[in-house]
Amino acid sequence: MYGSDSIEKKTSVYILKTKDLENKLKDYKVKKKEYEKFPEYIKELNEYITESTKQMNNIMKEKPWAKNITFKPLINKLNDLKEFAENKTKERNQKPATSDPLLTQYIISSKKSPIRALIRELKKLKKPVIKKEIIGTCPNKALLDFKNEINKCPIDSNKIEIKNEL
Repeated sequence: MYGSDSIEKKTSVYILKTKDLENKLKDYKVKKKEYEKFPEYIKELNEYITESTKQMNNIMKEKPWAKNITFKPLINKLNDLKEFAENKTKERNQKPATSDPLLTQYIISSKKSPIRALIRELKKLKKPVIKKEIIGTCPNKALLDFKNEINKCPIDSNKIEIKNEL
C-alpha cells in the first residue's frame, strides 16, 4: 500500500505540471498569434490614418467657412495616432515574440473611435448664418442707385440690407 500512495502523489504532481504547461503553451500561442498579426494591425492603422486624412481634406473643401481651429483637434488626434503606430513598431522590434502583445484589436478600435467622432462632428457642421443690418429705407429709384453705389464701394455688403417701402 505504501508504494501505491507515492505513485498517486507523483501522478497528481505530473497532472498539475501538465496542466500548467498546457496553460503556458496556450498563452504563448496567443502571444505568437498577436505577434504575427502586428504588421496587419500597423497596416490597418496607417490605412485608417490615410483614409481619415482624406475625409478631413474633403470636409475642408466642402466647408471652406470652417476655420482651421475647427480641424485642429482632428489633426492632433491623427498625428497622435501616427506617432503611436511608429512607437509601437519601434517597441516591437526591441521585444521578443513571447512578450505581451503590444497591439490588439481592442486597442486599435479604442484609438480609432475618437477620430471617428470628430469626423462625424465635422460632417454635421453647418454654414453660419450671416446677420444683415438694416440701415435705412428709400424709394425704388433711389434704391437702385444706392445698390449700384454699394457694388462699387469697398464696404462689406453682407452687413447691408435695404428695405424698400412704397
